[in-house]
Parts: sequence; structure tokens; C-alpha cells
Amino acid sequence: MTAPRVSTGGGHALSHLRSFALRVVGGRVGAAILFGAVSFFGLYWQSGVFINDNFTLVNALRAVSDGRLYWQSQVSWPGTVTIDGRLYGRSYGIVVAALPFLWLLELFGPIVGVRFVAVGIWAVAVFGFAHHAGAVSGQRRGALLAAAGVVSVVALANALFAGPLDYGARFALALQLLAMVTTALIGVLVYRLLCRVESRTLGAFGGSAVVLATSVAYWASIPKRHVFTALLALLAVYGFAVSRTESEPRRGLVHRCLAYGAVGLTAWVNPAEAAVLFTVLLPLDVATAPSNDRMHLTGVGSAFALSLLPFLVTNTLVTGDPLTAPVMELTGFSGTGGGPPPSGGGGGGGGGGTTPLVERLGRAASPILDPLVLVWSVYADGLDVLLAEPLRLYQVFVDRGFDALTGQRVGSARNLSVLESVPFLAALVGALPSLRHEGRTERLRAWLASADGRTDAFVIVYVALFTLLYLPRLPLRVQLTVRYLVPVVPGLVYLVCRVPVVKRSLQRNQTAALWTYAYGVGVGSLVSVVLFRLGPTVGLGLSKNEIISMHGDIALLTAAALAVVTVAADVRDRDGLDRTVARLMALGAALGTVLVLVSFLHYWNGDLLLVPQFGS
Repeated sequence: MTAPRVSTGGGHALSHLRSFALRVVGGRVGAAILFGAVSFFGLYWQSGVFINDNFTLVNALRAVSDGRLYWQSQVSWPGTVTIDGRLYGRSYGIVVAALPFLWLLELFGPIVGVRFVAVGIWAVAVFGFAHHAGAVSGQRRGALLAAAGVVSVVALANALFAGPLDYGARFALALQLLAMVTTALIGVLVYRLLCRVESRTLGAFGGSAVVLATSVAYWASIPKRHVFTALLALLAVYGFAVSRTESEPRRGLVHRCLAYGAVGLTAWVNPAEAAVLFTVLLPLDVATAPSNDRMHLTGVGSAFALSLLPFLVTNTLVTGDPLTAPVMELTGFSGTGGGPPPSGGGGGGGGGGTTPLVERLGRAASPILDPLVLVWSVYADGLDVLLAEPLRLYQVFVDRGFDALTGQRVGSARNLSVLESVPFLAALVGALPSLRHEGRTERLRAWLASADGRTDAFVIVYVALFTLLYLPRLPLRVQLTVRYLVPVVPGLVYLVCRVPVVKRSLQRNQTAALWTYAYGVGVGSLVSVVLFRLGPTVGLGLSKNEIISMHGDIALLTAAALAVVTVAADVRDRDGLDRTVARLMALGAALGTVLVLVSFLHYWNGDLLLVPQFGS
């Protein structure tokens, strides 16, 4: 007779937590994207600070971990602001979010060293990917054995060859860990959004492509604000999309509040980009919401106000004014401690004969109206640049290193454009032929009347306004992958997956696309190793910039071919054209992956955490 099995409350709680986490990420495929992305980022994860303004985040994190927002130093890095002799940083939302990772490093770092804590976190991600990907493919045992082999080799290599990593590096490592997890969650959100409006196949492609083959992955291990605002913008899009289609009113309201909450949290990272997101969300939401009764508006307003609390409290502690951020970044203006400049006509003293009541109302409304006037003036600046210098748009999105007017190469080879960084985005032109067919007006009306069409419109308007926000600053002298526009890349990937010819091609030719991607990454990586490592030895004489420039030229050729074939496939529905579209999409994705690996393994000069002493 066997004793009855006693179930513990802890086991039930763990099971419920695991089930809840799987629902949040969209099931095992979403979990595989999450863990797989972190595993991929770890391959080129380097310890160090590569961008000057990262020192501002590192110092702010060190200060916040000590219980204050400021620090004192003789050196002022970009992004810092001095108030009463104290240095303050920016993007405190990122700093606070990095604290759990810092605590984890401080908990185990003194015991095994911060390097092995980082390697251990990567190992957990590898096993998580193997577990969920193996469950989806039906090969869980084999996947776990392979993961165990890879992790064992990496751990042994670190134990034998890696030198100790300075304990002070924990601040930069915590920010990098946060950035990588944030980027992985972008892939999960793209997957969930596309699963909702399209199919699981397109969701898996879009989610994987964002974290493996775009400029989003490029910045995954460098803690800039771009991936954080990208995640929050995508969260707003997802909340908006679900709230348009959810049959249960309460769940719809929750997701509607989620969209506004994402705006408030974006303000804690970058107020200017939050203003862009808000100016897109508010009119579209109010115009298309299932209900705007008192309960819904109260709930949405409360959620928005609650999400703004961290931003307002931080401003109060730093500047003494809840509506004045320590650093406001808008095109043409970078304030340091003073917040946004006053709108036109708001200065002076007397008010020009206005009554005291009007003056009081004006002062009360100015904290709300001034930022809005400033944001709209920025859009106007962007439109002026677009109309006066359309070449800028070409250099930003098509070819930064080529002047279409003079026919000369210009600038640094590192200034890759959007298409040079993510060539498969060229498939967006596949949406243009449908605009020339008969009945396009009726189709556009039906599209805008549908919930999915409204989500598409949200993304399109956000991409357009966000581009206008930064267009006066672009192209930068050293813009790498046009980093200012990284937050719109997930939206562009979503729109690519919504193009009818792309949907049809990928769904019909999944195997061909996967093999093309695998061959592209393998061959591209091999060629890159030969050029970077053996090129100087055999006398090829190519500099790093020239190799990156060559990569950009190949990416542009691929993008051009993809654009032509996509239009042809939309005009003529043939299997051969669809197969070519799928293969070129996969080749463009492979080029994006190779760019990420090439840049970090051969271009940057940090200390690789997983493969120690690999040419660091």
C-alpha cells in the first residue's frame, strides 16, 4: 500500500506562475523567442562602455543603488545636467528598471565573480530556449542535450581562459542585461501582435526577425534608450489592437489602459518620444474606441495618471517642478535643467492688458500647452526639412554613403542607412500596387473600418511622426544603423508581415526561406571572418570601414531585387515569384544577422563574456 502523494501549496503556486508566464509571452513559441533572443545576444555580449553617454546611465545607476539620484564628479558626460553643484542623469526609468539585475549581480558576484553570474544567466536562457523550442518541434530531449553541451564548453572556456572581471563592471553589466531582456520582449510582442492579426507562422517570422536580423538586435547589448522606447511603443500598439477586438468589455478596458500606461512610462525614459506616442494614440483611440462612457474614460485617465507618477516624482526630486524634466531632448533643443522652453508669446511680464483671471488661467495651462506647442513645432520643422531637403530622407532610409545629386560617396562607411541595416524592409513596396487597382477607395475605407486596419494606421502614423521628430537631426555624422529610428523598426517589420504578397510567399515557402537564411548566415559569417581576420595576412588591404561598406552595398542590392520581385509577384500570382520573394526576404534577414555579428565580433573592441580573449 502506497502512501498518498501530498501536494504542496508551493508546487501549485509555481505551476500557476509558470502558466501565467507562458500566457504573457504567448505560449511556447513566444517563450522560445524570448529565451532564444537572449541566447543570441549573449554570443556577442561584450563587457564595457562603448558610447560616451552610457557613462551617464552607469553613474546614475550607481547613485540610485546608493539611495540618491545625483552624484558628484569633475567629469560631465553627455546627457548629464548640473543642478546646485550636483550631477543628474536622464532616462531614470531605465536606471530604476536595472536595479533587479544589479542586485542579482551583487548577490552572487562576490561568491563566483560577476563574469560567471553573467554566463550563468546566459546558460539559463540557452536551456529555456532548448526546452520550449524542443517542445514545439517534438525534440525536447535532443535540444536539451545539445544545450548542455554548448553551455559546458562555454563554462569550461571561461574557467580556463577568462580573467577576473572587475566587480565595478556590475553596473554596466546590469544595464546590458536589462537591455537584452527588453529587446527579447520586443520580439515577443511582435509575435503576439502578428498572431492576433495574421497567423502563428507570420508571428514567428516577425518576432524572430526583429531580434535576430534588425538594428534592434544591434543595440540589444548597448543600453541606449532606443530599445526601451521601442518596447513601450509596441506595448501601446498591442494594447490598442486588443482593445479594438476584445469581446469582453472589462478586458478591453484593461488593454486600453495598458496603451496609455505605456505612454506614461515612456515619458520616464524620454519625454519627447512619449509626446509623439501620445499624439498618435489619443485621437485614434478616442475616435475608434468601442465605448467612451464615463467608466472607460475614468479608467483610462486614472491609468495614464498613475503611469506618469514615476516621471513626475523624479522631476520633482531633481528640478523641483513635476512637469520639468532634467533633460528634454527634442530636435533643435536640448535643455539642461530648464525643461522645455516657453511657447511663443509666453514670456515677458505684464501680459499686455489681460485681466488677472486670464493671466492665472494662462499660467495654469502653460505646463500642458507649452510641451504640446513645442512638439507640434518640431513636427513642423521636420516637414520643412522634408520639403526643402528630400535628399535627407533618401540618405536616412536608402543609402547614407551616396549623394544622389553629385554621384559621390560621402561620409563614414559606418553610417549604414535603414535599408542597409535591414534590407528585407524593402518588401514594403509590395503594398503599393494595390493602391493602383480599381476600387482602391472602397478597400481603403473597409481597411480603416476594420480593427486590424486601425492598428495598421496607428503604426503608420507613429512611424511617420517619429521620423519627422528626428529628421532635422539626421543623418548623423556617425549614425551606425540610424539608431534614432530604432524604435520604429519593430513597427516596420509588423507592416512588412501585413503586405499580402509577403504573407502569401512566406506561408507557401517556409522551408525554402529557413534554408536560405541558414545558408546566408553561414556563408556570410565565414566570408566576414576571412575578410576581417585573414584579409590583412593575405594582402587584401581592406579596412574595417570598407568591409562594412561592402556589406551595405550587398544589402542594398538585395533590397533592390526584393523590391522589384515583390511588385512583380503582387501583379502576377506565380509560385516561382513567391518562392523568390521568400528567399530574398530570408537573404535580407541573413544579412541583418551577419551585420550584427560582424560588428560586435570584429568591429568593437570589448571583452567578450562568453568567448574570452577572442581578439578583445
